[in-house]
Amino acid sequence: GQLRKFQQKMRSDGSVTNLEVDLKTKSGAVFPYLLLATVIDLEGEPCVVSIGRDITAIRQTQVALIAAREVMRAQIETLEQTEERLRAEIVERTHAMDQRAAAEAAQAVAVARMGESEAKLRKIFATTSDLITISRLADGRYLDLNESFVTASGYSREEALQHTAANLGMWEDRGKLQEFLHEIRKAGTVANFELQMRTKRGSVALFLVSATLMELGGEACVVAIGKDITPLKQVERDLIAARELMRAQIETLEGTEERLRAEIVERSRAMEQREVAVRKLADSEGKLRRILEVTPDSMSIAFRLNARARWHRSGSRGRMRKASNDRPKGCRWRKPARQGLSR
Repeated sequence: GQLRKFQQKMRSDGSVTNLEVDLKTKSGAVFPYLLLATVIDLEGEPCVVSIGRDITAIRQTQVALIAAREVMRAQIETLEQTEERLRAEIVERTHAMDQRAAAEAAQAVAVARMGESEAKLRKIFATTSDLITISRLADGRYLDLNESFVTASGYSREEALQHTAANLGMWEDRGKLQEFLHEIRKAGTVANFELQMRTKRGSVALFLVSATLMELGGEACVVAIGKDITPLKQVERDLIAARELMRAQIETLEGTEERLRAEIVERSRAMEQREVAVRKLADSEGKLRRILEVTPDSMSIAFRLNARARWHRSGSRGRMRKASNDRPKGCRWRKPARQGLSR
């Protein structure tokens, strides 16, 4: 099929430019080539001069590039799906936290209003892995807290109950503390408030806090529930970093593709220039033949390029003939001396 296409193109246009063909070697191996060909007249017969460029490496690079882009696309799709699942999980957990916080806050209020015993309140505290604290609004001093708070903060129950969060330096950002207090005094409740808590050991963890304002023992108190979201935030950061890395790799691959395309264009231009040179060589050969046909002197010319034949004309009425197939060391014009002159 490629051969018929090549022959039809040569017959109709007289030339072929940048035709990709598969050529089989003697051993049976097949290699892709980029073909340039043109028809020229040699000794009154139309002949085809063709130039082929092995593009196996370029074809392999293109295939590898396409495969790499497909892999990158699949990885990005996987990351995007993972991101969507994580976001959905965060939303779901946040919603569950809100519901649980509301339920636990309502339970705490009900327990306080009904005057239930401290044992029941401890039971509520013990049923959750989240941090639960009850602090006085007036000075922020802790009135009660659960075991999860002790584990997460590193402070013992006795240490915490003698101080406030500000005294212990648990709020990494004091501005956030002021914002939290302003919101709880204004609205009476705070939902999904992100804060950084510094532990006794000096480490910092990120918490999502929901709180409500209620009256306990005739004093305004803040009941707060906190959820450690440090692992979720780390997953989110890792996901963003992975997406940035994928984006950088895709940009690198696109740059490589552009360079390869530029190289193909440059090589195609070089092949076209070679084709023009072949045409000029053919024109020059025709002109030389015409000079040899009309000159009355004996002249000979040898071609040093691909042709090995040497053409010779003898006498003013002689005929052009092929003298030999021996190629001389150099290419030159030779004109015998006239009679009476030394040679």
